[in-house]
Amino acid sequence: MAERRLNRLIAYTAAGSSLEFFDFTIYALFSPYISQTFFPQSDHYAAMLDTFAVFALGYLARPLGALFFGHLGDTRGRRNTVILTVGLMSLSTLAIGLLPGYAVLGIWAPVLLVLFRLLQGISLGGEVTGAAVFVAEHLPPSNRGSGVAWIYAGVTSGNVIASLFGVVLGTWLSHQQMVSWGWRVPFIFGAVLGFISYRLRTVALESPVFRQALESAETTTVPLKILMLNHGRAVLKGIGITALMASAIFTLLYMPAYFSHQLHMSAELGFRYSACNFLLLVASCIGFGYMSDRVGRRRLLIFGSGLMLIIGYPLFALLSEVGGSAIWLFSGLFAIMVGMVNASYACLLVELFPTRVRYSGMSLSYNLAFAIFGGLSPLVNTWLQHIMGNAFSLWYLLAASALLSLVAGLMTQEKLHQAL
Repeated sequence: MAERRLNRLIAYTAAGSSLEFFDFTIYALFSPYISQTFFPQSDHYAAMLDTFAVFALGYLARPLGALFFGHLGDTRGRRNTVILTVGLMSLSTLAIGLLPGYAVLGIWAPVLLVLFRLLQGISLGGEVTGAAVFVAEHLPPSNRGSGVAWIYAGVTSGNVIASLFGVVLGTWLSHQQMVSWGWRVPFIFGAVLGFISYRLRTVALESPVFRQALESAETTTVPLKILMLNHGRAVLKGIGITALMASAIFTLLYMPAYFSHQLHMSAELGFRYSACNFLLLVASCIGFGYMSDRVGRRRLLIFGSGLMLIIGYPLFALLSEVGGSAIWLFSGLFAIMVGMVNASYACLLVELFPTRVRYSGMSLSYNLAFAIFGGLSPLVNTWLQHIMGNAFSLWYLLAASALLSLVAGLMTQEKLHQAL
C-alpha cells in the first residue's frame, strides 16, 4: 500500500513538472512565430534577438523564483509551495497564449510578453527543484535516485510533447496560420493541463522529512541567511553540477533551428528529430536513474561530463560533414551522455544540502546555473553564428559547461546510502 502511494506521488509530481516545463519551453520551440507576432519585422535578425532576449529573461527570472519559493518551501513546507508554483505557471502561460500581438497593442504587446515570461520564470524557479525535494524526502535511500530521475524524465517529457506539437501543427497548418494563431495552441493546451495538475497536487501529503524537522524545531525562518553563511561552497558546487545539463537542454531546444540552418531541413522534419532526441533522453534518464541507486550519482555525473568533453566535438563534426545520415548516431550518443547527467545531477543537489535549507539551496544553485548556462546560451550562440557562421558554436558552450560539471563532480562527496 505504501509503495503504491509512493508510486502515485512520483507519477503525478512528475506529470506536473512535465507540464510546467512544457509551458516554459514551447516559447523556445515556437520563437520564430512569436517574433513575428510581437516584434516589428523590418530586421529579421533583430526580431529573433529580441525574442531570444525575452527567452533569456525567463531564465534570468528563475533565481528570483528560487529565492521566493525556496524561502516558502523551507519555512512553510514543500507541498503548499509546489502547488503554488504550478498554479502561477498555468496562469502566466494562458496569458501569453491569449495576448494580442504588436499589430493590435503596439509596444504594449512585447512589454506584456516580457511580464508574463518573467512570471513563468519565477514559477519555474521553484517548481522543478521543489518537486525533486518533495519526492526525494518521501523515498528511502535505496530508490531515491530512480525516484528523482522520474521527475526529470517527466521534465524532459514536457519537451517531447512540445516538439510533437511542433510536428503536428507544422504538418497541418501553413506558415501564415502558425504566425496568426497556431503557435498559441500549445500555450492554451499547457495552461489547461496545468490547472488539472494543480488539482492533483492538492491531495498530496507533506514530506515526512520536513514534518519531522518541523516537529523537532529544526526548521528556520531565515533559510537564505543560513545558506549563505554556512553553505556557500555547496551552492557553488551545485551551480557547477548543473552547468552541463543547462547547456544541454538549450542545445536540444535549439536543434530544430540548427537542423534548418546547418543541414537545410524543413521545420517540420526538424521538430520530428527534436521530439525523438528528447524521447531518447527520457529513456536514458530513467535507465541511468535506476543505475544511480547502484553505482552512485557522482560517478554518472563525472563519466557523462567526461564523455561530452572527449567525443562531443567529433560528434558535431560528423553531423556537420555527413549531414542527415548521421543524425541517429549523434542523437543516440548525445542521449547517453546527457542521460547520465540528467539522471544524477538533481539527486546530487538534493543530497548536497541539509533539510532546513534544502529547498532554498537546491533551487538557488540550480536556477543560477540555468540562468547563466541556459538563459544566455541562445543569445551567445546566435551571436557566434552571426559573426562566425560556425556550425560548432553549440559545442563551445557544451564544452565549457561540461568542464565545470566534471570539476564539481570530482569535488562532491557521494551520499548514496545516507538518509536525508
